[in-house]
Formats: sequence, structure tokens, C-alpha cells
Amino acid sequence: MKPNWLDGDIEIILRKTIKALDKKSASERLKNIVYKINKNNFPSIFDNYIDNEIGFTIATIEEAIDNKIFSHKPTKNNSGNLYSSGTLVFNFNKEMEVRDWLNLPIEQKKQVAWSNAVKKHLGNCAGHHAFCSIRPIEIKNRGFDEICQKIAKIFEFKGKKCSLRQISAALFWGDSKVLDSREEAIENLYGETIAIPRKVHIAIYLPKIIKSVLIVENQDTFDALADNRLNCPTNMAIIYSQGYKGTALKLRTKERARLNYSDKSSLTNKPLFCSWFFQEQQTDWPVFFWGDLDYAGITIYKQLKNASYPELLPWEPGYNIMLKQFHSGNFHPINESNFKGDQEPVAETGNDYIDILLIKSIKDHSGFIDQEVVLTLADMK
Repeated sequence: MKPNWLDGDIEIILRKTIKALDKKSASERLKNIVYKINKNNFPSIFDNYIDNEIGFTIATIEEAIDNKIFSHKPTKNNSGNLYSSGTLVFNFNKEMEVRDWLNLPIEQKKQVAWSNAVKKHLGNCAGHHAFCSIRPIEIKNRGFDEICQKIAKIFEFKGKKCSLRQISAALFWGDSKVLDSREEAIENLYGETIAIPRKVHIAIYLPKIIKSVLIVENQDTFDALADNRLNCPTNMAIIYSQGYKGTALKLRTKERARLNYSDKSSLTNKPLFCSWFFQEQQTDWPVFFWGDLDYAGITIYKQLKNASYPELLPWEPGYNIMLKQFHSGNFHPINESNFKGDQEPVAETGNDYIDILLIKSIKDHSGFIDQEVVLTLADMK
């Protein structure tokens, strides 16, 4: 039964949450569903001048937190009511209770029909029991029997060195994206890997002599470095990490990565660099990372270090320029950012420069600085 307090913006948010859950695969459900308390999500707080209505909305947020529907992460240096800012994180354990309140049950008939089709056409597969419980693969105007018949043919592609999108396009009427986010489920169904992984394309700049390697988070920074528009060592090889893409496990293998060299690279070093990148040959090159001065950038550093570059260090010359912007006030407050306010704080990385200087500066100023600020300063010289 719907509780009396459930109304207004918080009800809209919960309906949006259930709708999102209905579209998510099992692996996607591992990611938190987070809402920032801002004008977009709670307009009755920020676009309203009637105290009673503002108070009612804040009270519904408090009720949702008290009922453990959401947990609340307050904003540092919060002024005013505690629940008029910060972020709300949905508690997945409360999904069924919220569905009951809103009369939004899981479509049991659909799941049963999917399960029956799986058992009928895929019952000989090792992992068919688990495949019965995944969110059904739906295609407009196609039944589950027809879809499962196509899935049963996936095994025929073993050894043909096809990507999952190629297999999907070949089987599902030219649609290459039907199996997106289903790679793990397909592997579990057959008990082995059928499709080859999609390669991550990595942009590289090579100087005439390589003495170190610098991994950068953002494309504009990579281009500026490769075009020699920034004042940095001329003997640095530059790698564009593409944000989180460069943190993929087993990235430094020929099966997972494809190296693309900029037109200004000195290709005489290509064989040596390839051997180093794919871990076939050791060098004495120090490896550095330089990204945005925010929690996401620091998380990318941690993941790169753990996944592919155990010797990774922060590139202090780039970060030192960015740190100066804090002192001049050229940063964006975390609670005013439409895109970054939901970033998970990073407590530590194990690197003193990052932990003592960078993370502390972010906390002290409650702000972030994008890497591209250095491009602006360089262009003004």
C-alpha cells in the first residue's frame, strides 16, 4: 500500500528508478542509481517560492531516507537544510517494496515465457538455468521462441573470430546491438567464450627518442601534446587513455588493443614501443598519468595502475599548473557541477603526491579542475 508521504518529486524519482531497473541487465544493476538533489530532479525545492511546498518536498526526502529507500550523501559545507542538497543513492534491497507501493510489479508472465523458451531451445546448454533468469532479450515483433532459436546458433560461430556485434548482426536480422551488455550471459550460457573481444583503439604519439611515457585522460590534451602546443619534454611518448576505456583489464595484449599512431609520430620507434606496450620487452621508461583534477580522474589513475601499469606515477608538472588554479579561484565547486557532483570521493591511492596534495586540495576547496585548463593557459602565452 502506498504510504501517505509518497507524493510529488520523490514519487516521480521512484517511478523513474523502477523504469530504469526494468531496462537494466543483471551486470548493469551492480551500478548505483544516484540522484543529485538539484533543480532537475527536485524542481519543487528550487523553482518554488512557497515555503510549505518546499518543506513538504524536503520532508518526503527525509521519509524516503528514514525508510531506507535511499541513503543520503551530504554536500561538504552544506548551508541550510541537510536534505536540500547532496545526493540520494537508491537501495536495491527496497526494489520490491517500492514496486508494491507504486503498483509496478515485475512482468512475471514475460519472465515465465522467456524461461520456457530458453528451456525449449537452449536446454542442452550448460548454463541454461541461469539464462532463464536474466532479463529477457526483446525485439519488436519477434517472439521469445524465435529469439532463442537464434541464440542457439551462436555456438556455430566458435573459432570464426567474430565479435559479438558481428554475430548479432548475422543472426538478428542485421541488428548488431541486440547482444550488447549480454556478453557475460552468453559466455555463462555456453560455458566458454565464443566471440572475440572488441579492441580498444589507442592513440599514440611517438617522439624520435623515447625516455618516458605519459598517459593523458582527455583528447584535447593529447592533441595539444602531439602537436607540440604545450611546453613538455620532447622525448615523451604520449598515450590517450580515452577516460575509463584505457583502464580495461588485459588491455596490454594484442587481443584487446589496437595502437594507432599520430601523423607526427616518429615511427622508427614503433617496434620498440609495441614490444613495451604489449609487455614483450622491458624498458627503463618511467610511466606517468595526467588527468582531470577530480575524483573520476584519480579513480582512472588507480584503475590504470591496478590493471595495466603497476609502475604508474602522477605527472607532477601538469598537476602543479592545475593546482595553481585553486589558489586563483579558477575551479568549479563540486555542488554546482551538473555532470560531476555524483562522483564517488577517493580516500587514498597509495601515492603520497596524490593523497597528500591532490585529494587534499579537492577537499579543501570542494572543487574540481578539468585538465583542459592547461590548454587555455598555453594558448594565451
